[in-house]
Amino acid sequence: MTHIDHGSWVLYKPAQARADAPSGAMFCKRENDGVDWYEYVHPGTNFGSGGYLVGPVVTDANQLFPAGHIVVEISDYAGSDAFADFNGKIYDPATDTFSDVPPPAKTPSLDEIMARLDKLESK
Repeated sequence: MTHIDHGSWVLYKPAQARADAPSGAMFCKRENDGVDWYEYVHPGTNFGSGGYLVGPVVTDANQLFPAGHIVVEISDYAGSDAFADFNGKIYDPATDTFSDVPPPAKTPSLDEIMARLDKLESK
C-alpha cells in the first residue's frame, strides 16, 4: 500500500497571528521543519485528491488538527469505505501494514481475584 508520511506535528504559538485565523485559534507545526499546518493543507498543496488519512479517517485534510500526532496519507486507496476499512486499526510504519487491535488481556473473574487475594493474605 502506498502512503505519504506527512510528519509529526506539535502545538505552537506563531509570533504574529494570522489575519484569517479566528480568535482563540490553535496552531501546530511540523517538528522537523516548522511548517505551519494551515499553510501545509492549503488546497492543492500537499494532499492528493482522494487520499485518506488514518486516525481519524477523513478525506479532507482541513478536518484535521494534527498537533501531537503523526499524519499519514494513503494515496492509492481503492476501497469504498475508508472509515470502515481503517477505523480502529493499528498502523505499523516499520512494515507499512494495518492490523486489528489485539484483544484485551483476559479479565480475571471475581473468584480468581478473591483466590489471589486469599493467597496473598496467607503469606
